[in-house]
Amino acid sequence: MRSNVFYNTRKQMPSADFGCAIELQCKISNCASMAVSDKEFMYIPMADGRIKMVDIDTLELKKEINLKDFAEIHRDKDDFGGMYLLLYENSIIIQLDEAIYLYEINKGNLSVLIELNDLFLIYDSFIFKNSLFVSLDKGNENVLLLIDLAEKSKRVEFKQGSFPKFILFEREHIFLTDDSNIVCRSITDGTVLWKTELASYGNYHDDVWESDEEGDITMYAVLVDNNLIVGVDKGKVISLSTKSGEVNWVASINAESAGVSLIYSEGDPYIYALANYLYEIDIKTGELKRSSNIDQALNEIKLDLGHLGISKSCLFIGTSIGTPALVVLEKNSFEIKNSHPLEDNCELYGYPAIMGRHLILMDFSKQLYIFAEN
Repeated sequence: MRSNVFYNTRKQMPSADFGCAIELQCKISNCASMAVSDKEFMYIPMADGRIKMVDIDTLELKKEINLKDFAEIHRDKDDFGGMYLLLYENSIIIQLDEAIYLYEINKGNLSVLIELNDLFLIYDSFIFKNSLFVSLDKGNENVLLLIDLAEKSKRVEFKQGSFPKFILFEREHIFLTDDSNIVCRSITDGTVLWKTELASYGNYHDDVWESDEEGDITMYAVLVDNNLIVGVDKGKVISLSTKSGEVNWVASINAESAGVSLIYSEGDPYIYALANYLYEIDIKTGELKRSSNIDQALNEIKLDLGHLGISKSCLFIGTSIGTPALVVLEKNSFEIKNSHPLEDNCELYGYPAIMGRHLILMDFSKQLYIFAEN
């Protein structure tokens, strides 16, 4: 079983060229989760057990994988609504309620990586180097599994104090939250290398809270060079050294905000933050370069956190509050170029992602919106 909470952790985006002039090309209903892509194909998981392989540029259907055709899948399984995909070399990692599978695209083979108890809850998962990392609720404890994909076996498992709001990787290190702390662990064996408490920067009060387990770290973080940049409630953005956990700088942007969304495009000198207003922050110094009251400019459209995408020239903000829409801004000026209405009462899932010549957005009704440049 996969959590309905979307932990938006993949906020460092490759530098992609995608313009501000876009239009809705199509909508796909009955998806199981967000699509994933490589340089050639987009892989769309469907709630009926199919995986659609479509050309990443033309959206032409190239292949359809029906999981019901494989003996490894339970015969009586009808609902694949919890299916989640990751890509690894020439394979697809397929996460279902009962197990995690590896599908070899060229050979058409499906094998079981690990069996899961139906009561287990997957909170997040990533692939780094040759390992699959799975944050798992086992009922009475929270663990992080490291599965060797080459050997198709579990390599290490270690307990966590709480579910991480994000998991990021750098070389041989894992960075994740543990209650109100940022924790750096060794990828090899899970050993804690350093721990930095951040709750005091936000809404934490010793005299009010009974314990320090009510952390205030938001679910947004990015890795830039040797820095880990984290959003904290009460409108703060904090940069830490990945080597030592020491705080480099703290930027206070909006004390009225309950959280902060962050996004960064590889090679940019700035990181962008959404906390009611939109902000541009210098990565090295934490200096606030620009801010804009986007809510005021949008009138009936109100921004919410989390649904922030980026290209070389544009920012893309999806919102479910007020009139649901995808808002497009020019990155250099924060000028609103256009907004595209979404389905009434839709609740967005994740963030806008660029895949080839398309921008992809999904809502919790499992509808996929595919935009193209015009």
